[in-house]
Amino acid sequence: MAALFPRPGGFHVFRHSDQKVLGEPDTVEEAVGLIVANLPDDCGPAIDGTPDDL
Repeated sequence: MAALFPRPGGFHVFRHSDQKVLGEPDTVEEAVGLIVANLPDDCGPAIDGTPDDL
């Protein structure tokens, strides 16, 4: 799972599993694109529910 946080002038994007910094893009569109580009190959679509629903 990746997360993005605001920083002065842009965003900080990192992966939780290994604390790897994925990048520091300037726009939210670039930040989300970076997260999408780093999704696992077997990642399926989002679902409406809780982890217990899986």
